[in-house]
Amino acid sequence: MYFIEYFLKGDSEIDQLFKIFGILGTPDEHLWPGVHQLPNFKIIFPTWRRYPLDQIFPWMCYDAINLLEVI
Repeated sequence: MYFIEYFLKGDSEIDQLFKIFGILGTPDEHLWPGVHQLPNFKIIFPTWRRYPLDQIFPWMCYDAINLLEVI
């Protein structure tokens, strides 16, 4: 997990969110019902699509990628 924390480490809260969104995609109502009602969620956040983890971590086996996707 330390590699993931380092890989997605932002220099501020918003940078941290944008790094996560850039890899996992910006949450929407389909993926996370009620996300737009969260107090700090901004509708003006950039919209990123989910990036395939097997392309980011090509050396990881299928089971490792699957584990990352369910965490």
